[in-house]
Amino acid sequence: MRIFKLFILSLLVVNGLYATIMLPKPLYRAYLKLVQGKPHIGEEFTLRLSIKALADAPRTKVEWHFGNEYINLLSKNLIDTVSLRGGDSINYDYNLRIDKIGAYAFAVEISSLDTIHKDLWHGVAHYYIAVYYDTIFYADTILGDFPYNIEIPDSLIEVMMDSLENWGGTLPRWTATVRMHGTVRYRDNDINSDVRVPRIKMVLMKGFVWLGELVADWYTDENGNYDKTFQLTAPNIYTLFVQSETPDAKAFGFILPPVWIFDPVDQFCVFFGHTRNFNPTITSSNEIVEMLLNVRLVKEWTLDNFGITRGFVNIVYPKPGFGRDVSAFIPKTYWLPFEWAGPIAYTDCIYKYSAYNKMWGLGGLMDISHEWGHAFYHGVLFDHILPSGVLDFIEESHYLSKVTNPGFAWHEGFAEFFEYASVMDNFPYNLALKKS
Repeated sequence: MRIFKLFILSLLVVNGLYATIMLPKPLYRAYLKLVQGKPHIGEEFTLRLSIKALADAPRTKVEWHFGNEYINLLSKNLIDTVSLRGGDSINYDYNLRIDKIGAYAFAVEISSLDTIHKDLWHGVAHYYIAVYYDTIFYADTILGDFPYNIEIPDSLIEVMMDSLENWGGTLPRWTATVRMHGTVRYRDNDINSDVRVPRIKMVLMKGFVWLGELVADWYTDENGNYDKTFQLTAPNIYTLFVQSETPDAKAFGFILPPVWIFDPVDQFCVFFGHTRNFNPTITSSNEIVEMLLNVRLVKEWTLDNFGITRGFVNIVYPKPGFGRDVSAFIPKTYWLPFEWAGPIAYTDCIYKYSAYNKMWGLGGLMDISHEWGHAFYHGVLFDHILPSGVLDFIEESHYLSKVTNPGFAWHEGFAEFFEYASVMDNFPYNLALKKS
């Protein structure tokens, strides 16, 4: 018999994991715990209900809710009335039996029959048990109908499949309606504040981030919000996360990974329909979000001023190593029409070294805008044709007074225009940068 305790994201209170209604002025705290036996099919087990009253409650109603005919309460009544004093903690043991394979939800509602408590919120303790052949999964949660998150060992799916092979059976399946909504933000180091991220990709996988099956992906709206509802197969593990892609650009690693996944992620198990409120704030690798948003800015500026723009660019970040004439202490950004990296060929990409210089503020915007200008020239205006002579100096650093050739000067001058034009609205009184 393999038994896994799935710990639920919950409020930790002294001496236990308590079921507190997440609203002001609670009257009760309660939780359920397996204390004797195992919920094999047809075998008796014991759940202990622990209740703590936060005020005197002489007439407290304890009512069980199963919602399934295959759960049998063998001791006590479905509804009891007890007397509790403020600050007291009392335990009640209930013997139960499950008669059929499946997933089951137990709920105990604790409420007051005293009119003096009409303005206080009552309590609910929840417990979940899923029984599959020789494998049992069970979980307790204080959150009830609120969003909850079950942390599951990586070996869980493998164990489930072993169980199926041993029994030669088929797991019972059903669908559950799950709504997911929230807001994506990132830490903007320029202002040291959390800012909403418009039009960034969210991904829902069945399973885990890299070892799962794609269910759906979508972009947040212009305010960083999302609200989606899915019919999901249960019981299953799902993972919801934000990745480094917008409609304007995608950032990925040098060789690996194929896309960056931002923390935090929301990993959860679906037994029944529920609503999840996932509001990630990206504080690690947030410079990647800054680069993606800078591409969005220069792309929009180009469309507004010229009526044409580039649809999408790829960003390789971080790009290890430096050019032969660049100090290891100086970050470098560049664009190349083609580059080999071992077994992988990169084409038409912006390359950014791992460094915080020229990542944030106007410097970061100008840096990305310069390389985006190259990509715009190459991929949109001149159909992937480079000016004659560009490759003669492509691996060398360049600056205004450097003597090169007309083709290279034209190529870099075009990108320099975008570098400064993208920020000129920030300098309205600098005649050298005004639109006129």
